[in-house]
Formats: sequence, C-alpha cells, structure tokens
Amino acid sequence: MRNGFVRLRVKSGKPVVIRVRSYGFELGGLHKIRKTPAVVRTTSPGEDGQRRSTPALQRMVRASRPCDAAGMPGAGAGRRRGSRKVRGILFDVDDTLVDQSTSARKALVAHVTEDDLLGAFSNADEAVTIWREITEYHYARYLMGEVTLRAQRHARVRDFLTQAGVTGAQDMSDEDASAWYSAYASHKHSRYIAFADASPSIARLAAHYRLGIVSNSSIDHQREKLRAVGLLSFFGDAVVCARQHGAAKPASSIFYAGCALLGLRVGEVAHVGDSYLTDAVGARLAGLGAVWLNRRGRNLRDPAEGIRVIRSLYDLPAVLTD
Repeated sequence: MRNGFVRLRVKSGKPVVIRVRSYGFELGGLHKIRKTPAVVRTTSPGEDGQRRSTPALQRMVRASRPCDAAGMPGAGAGRRRGSRKVRGILFDVDDTLVDQSTSARKALVAHVTEDDLLGAFSNADEAVTIWREITEYHYARYLMGEVTLRAQRHARVRDFLTQAGVTGAQDMSDEDASAWYSAYASHKHSRYIAFADASPSIARLAAHYRLGIVSNSSIDHQREKLRAVGLLSFFGDAVVCARQHGAAKPASSIFYAGCALLGLRVGEVAHVGDSYLTDAVGARLAGLGAVWLNRRGRNLRDPAEGIRVIRSLYDLPAVLTD
C-alpha cells in the first residue's frame, strides 16, 4: 500500500487500486449531509462497474499486513499459503449470516412512522437512504477510531433528525439520542432473520470445521443477534468483535484473534464475509483463506489473486476443498 491506497495485483496481472469500504456498504453519497475530506478512487471500474469516490479508512488498512507461514507477521509476509488444509472458518455476521440490511430498513420505517417523522421525507425509500448514508459515514469514523461506538450512534441520530427537519436536533442531549436509538434498535432486534442458507450451511460445516465469528460490532450485540436467529450455539465463545478487541477489519490483528480463539494457525483458517475489502481483502492480507460472499452479484471483474468468490453459503464447501 502507498499513500493510503490498497494496491493488489489481480489475476490478469494488472495492478488495481481498491476503494476502501466497510460495513457491507459502499461509503459515500453524503451530498445531503456533508462533504468528506479524504477519498480513495479506483483505477479500474468498481464492484458495480462505476467509478465512485468514497471516504478512506486509510489508517485501518495501514494496520493490515500479510503473515508468514507460521501465522505471524514477519519476513514471509506476502508468501502464498500453499495447499494447507482448512480446519477452521471465521464468519462475518451482518449481511453474511444475518440479513442486516432488511431488518434495518424495516426497523427504520417502523420507527419513523411511530415517531410521526415519515412525512418529512418524500417516501420511505428516501428516509432509508438518508439513514443508511449517515450510518455509513459515522460508522466509518468509528472504525477509524475517531469516535466511540456510542458516540457514532448519537451522531447518526442527530444528523438524521436534522435531515427530518427536527428543530434543535444537533443540540440533542446524549440521553435523548440514546433513547431514540434504543427505540430504533428495539424495532430492529424484533426483525432479525438469518439468510435461508445460513442455518443449514453452518450446521453442516460445524461437523467438519471449527467455527468462529469476526465482526466489526460489539460482542454482546452480535451474540444477541446470533441467539435470536438460532446460530449462536454453533460458535460458542469463539466470537471476537472490534469494540472489545480494539481494532476493526481489515486490520490483521482481529483476524489473528479469531484464529487464536479457534486454536488454529492462520494458514489453517478461512474467513467468509460480504464486504470485499474489510472481509476478503483484509483476510487475504492477514494470511487467511479469503472468501467473498457476493450475495448481491456485484460486478467485480477481476478479484485479487487468492480471493474466492461465492454467491451463497451453499457454495462454500466446494471452495474450501478444491
């Protein structure tokens, strides 16, 4: 990486600079909220075939380094793992196992309707889009260590209510912002649902692999979510989250922590997630097997070498053994 850009060489041999993404969404589009000072631009078409500017998570990516064959950063960094057998699998949660996007959308519409705010927007889609853009911006700030998890929630509430025309929203107290967010979260928690392929796939994989979770959220929140959709028992205590760990994906250290919880070397573990950068590229740079779960069929013409792409968790066993 140079000057905050992530440089990878794809299978065609052509270098590519990848935009920085997080939380399963492409960051940016905050034309209604604020301008962001730092952007990273791709040098080839992005995941949807279009060029877009996005806020850079540069410091996070700088923390990511490949591993040597022993599973620790060192002189062997960048070496291919070879054909070592995969014995463990780490999973992202949101939009990988749990349909976070759908639950968040339904929860927001329910909450703003209950709060008599839906009329402030042209339609529900506009409200959801604005909330999502605000979430992406402030969550990226949290991932970069600029704010705490709680503070980014408060900022999201204040910015959203400002967009809804609520007088004095930017002066809202932390207590009032917490109350508003908690009401939204209650709507979301009651709407959690696992993807149809999650439970049967995890059940089959659990018979052959050690399973764990690596998430950019908090442990209590993700354990509650996994319990709600009936998946927590497959992972036990093998759950590592950015809030408690102190670093977020794509930083290599959080992947190392996940491997340690499985009791396996880095080269024996694969990571599966829906974010191309934070999950797939992050895992690859850390020395793990990298599997990008591209549920939405985004167009990335030339994934980086060593990253396997699947459309469903049903496809995972094949890429782990071929």
